[in-house]
Amino acid sequence: MFDRSKAAVLMFSFSCAGIGAAGCTGDNTPAARSADDGQTFLEALMSDGDPGRMMPPGPGPMMPPPPGPGGRFCPGDCSGSPLAQWTFDDCGATPSTQLADTAFTSPISHPAFRAVNVACTPGISGAGVKLAADEDIVYSPDQADYVFDGGLTVAAWIKPDRITGTQNIARKRFDGSSSFVLAIDSRKLVFALKLASGKTVALSASGLTAGKFTHVAATYDGNDAILYVDGVAAAKAHAVGKIAAGAGPIFVGNDANGRIMKGVIDTVWLNTLAAPASVVKELTCIHQPPVVNLTPGMSDPQVAGATVAYDLAVTNADGPNCAPSTFQYFASPFFPLISDMFFGTLSVAPGQTGHAAVNVKSSKQSQPGSYTVQVQVVETAIASVPVTAQAVYVVGTGPISCDGTVPFTPQIIGGSFGSIAGPGAFTFAAPGLAAPVVTPVFDPATYSFTVL
Repeated sequence: MFDRSKAAVLMFSFSCAGIGAAGCTGDNTPAARSADDGQTFLEALMSDGDPGRMMPPGPGPMMPPPPGPGGRFCPGDCSGSPLAQWTFDDCGATPSTQLADTAFTSPISHPAFRAVNVACTPGISGAGVKLAADEDIVYSPDQADYVFDGGLTVAAWIKPDRITGTQNIARKRFDGSSSFVLAIDSRKLVFALKLASGKTVALSASGLTAGKFTHVAATYDGNDAILYVDGVAAAKAHAVGKIAAGAGPIFVGNDANGRIMKGVIDTVWLNTLAAPASVVKELTCIHQPPVVNLTPGMSDPQVAGATVAYDLAVTNADGPNCAPSTFQYFASPFFPLISDMFFGTLSVAPGQTGHAAVNVKSSKQSQPGSYTVQVQVVETAIASVPVTAQAVYVVGTGPISCDGTVPFTPQIIGGSFGSIAGPGAFTFAAPGLAAPVVTPVFDPATYSFTVL
């Protein structure tokens, strides 16, 4: 159980009156604070009680594992790649409370665990976790590479039920206190961190709304702490140093003092370096399947062998903070149709529509009828599930030639015992010619039929 007596002192107001006047520009304006301003407030925010008072949601004690191999697998600078990332899209896929780390940039995996009662729910994209009961929590046990002396980035999508009181979004435990804290307090977003020198730095910003998804992020590079709301820098404080080291888990959505953020949390992003502002903005990008169409939806009747030019329209449905995306498209006409282009690419900005011509022709041997044309579209940056556009190619007249194959000849087709069913069991096929009279004669000597 949580110690509520310790939690009670934390229901404070993060305002000018509450933390001192230095650098304060009003209760609704982002402000930065150092250890000299409102120390009581900071000590209360950073404290984290006794984790032994809560039941760990995952198996085993919350102890750091032995050191693992070093080295990161990043495309270039690792400041733009997470050390650990929990999208929660696997939540509910199995009865397990384990939540996968989808970063894959470290030789160490960083699984998280949810309390059994934490519900899986729709998030900003895919699945998220919903915390409702006082004991609900998500946590990641300490790992050998949870070392933040080189910097920090912590980010998440949150949809709090309320924005009053004090609510933990994410924090790293440090000897009964915390190395860093990202939290809600009295309608504001708060970021605080403890430096190895003993100094504590805090800053806050407005911009949260109850019942609405907001992207929150905080970074520290050894010189500056920056707080972001929906990808935009909302507060900044200058403080030189290193974040204090200490063994302890990452707590998400709650802490050992029971300061729960009741609501939905999705896509927690964690790094031991400060991400550039461009990366933080990209984290607010919500990818959506593109909207694709082929025009015309049905062609006019064509002579077999004719080419129809279809217009492929690809609308980028990603969120406004996303960069332009490259879409790859693949033509998939069904026999007897062929296309002169197997695949192509389009670069389209969010909210915009790109166009490409997809030429489809039929075989000259095509019989009259309707045939399906399909084009599959993939957003290459995220290897999305293909989205299919479909249209119809209509052959009205055909076939008109052999199209490089042996010419049609008159054919009489029927089963070996067709005479039992009478002459009607045989059919005749010769384009443009009238069917002759067919008289099957059975030869008992050879047990065969002769057609007269």
